[in-house]
Amino acid sequence: MALDSSRHSGGLLLAITVILGVILFLRKYPDAFKRKRPVKLSEYDDYFNTMSADIEFLFSEEYKGNNSPKEFIATQGPLPETNDDFWRMIWEYNVKTVVMLTECTERGKVKCDHYWPPDNEPVHYGDIQVNIVSEEMFAEWTLKEFNLENGGRNKRVRHFNFTAWSDYGVPEATQPLLHFVRAVREQIPDYIHPVIVHCSSGVGRTGTFVALDRLIQHMRDNDYVDIYGIACEMRMHRMYMIQTESQYVFIHQCVADLLHEEVERGEDNFPSPQFHEHTYGNVSPIRAAKSDIVANYGM
Repeated sequence: MALDSSRHSGGLLLAITVILGVILFLRKYPDAFKRKRPVKLSEYDDYFNTMSADIEFLFSEEYKGNNSPKEFIATQGPLPETNDDFWRMIWEYNVKTVVMLTECTERGKVKCDHYWPPDNEPVHYGDIQVNIVSEEMFAEWTLKEFNLENGGRNKRVRHFNFTAWSDYGVPEATQPLLHFVRAVREQIPDYIHPVIVHCSSGVGRTGTFVALDRLIQHMRDNDYVDIYGIACEMRMHRMYMIQTESQYVFIHQCVADLLHEEVERGEDNFPSPQFHEHTYGNVSPIRAAKSDIVANYGM
């Protein structure tokens, strides 16, 4: 009973905090929802990014990565009225890498505006001129390189677009996304410049990608994982990060496959079966192999 009472009190406190946050947010940004996607998403007011010249790309937050406390910027997919702000954010934060986890249109619905040039001709987004330098097509993603020019200065940005992942769902298999996450990590030039990650609303697929990137690097140097802790930490800054139960389960499947890879390579660094915690919810402890995940979940 005491535990149920504590959970009820915690839920009530969170609800009050969210309501107050929304009220304060609407006072500060009365026209914000004209620029926002129609999704039940409320962020905490203290984490909104404000750029110079009072140009604000709303609904974006800086996120901790495995290497830096501000390694990622999680944001919604640009809309026609926010394209200029999006490129200004890239320029002012000196972003070198953009990760896009949605297609512009999915199942007949627009998920994100086509915010880059449609061909090899340069396009101006506000004061910033953008042109495509190169493009490589892979089975599940596309890699583009853009050149940005503003006031006589030039910057290069790499754009990774994963296209095998529908909104609210999960990829059919873990390996394509794991390969993609690793490919992005290998081409990040340093840990000084933040990486922009977006899907449509900037929470479900975005949160899953950030969590997997952190977990892959963490597992390389440690003998434990804390998926629940990472999810809670991200949701402290942006609600609905890792938006659905299927995405949360999918992360566990990815971790199981990563551990299975280590076992197959003879690199099992885990000292004993006592290490393993509950993989998800109240499921019995497992040895973190994909076959065990399938057995426990009936997937």
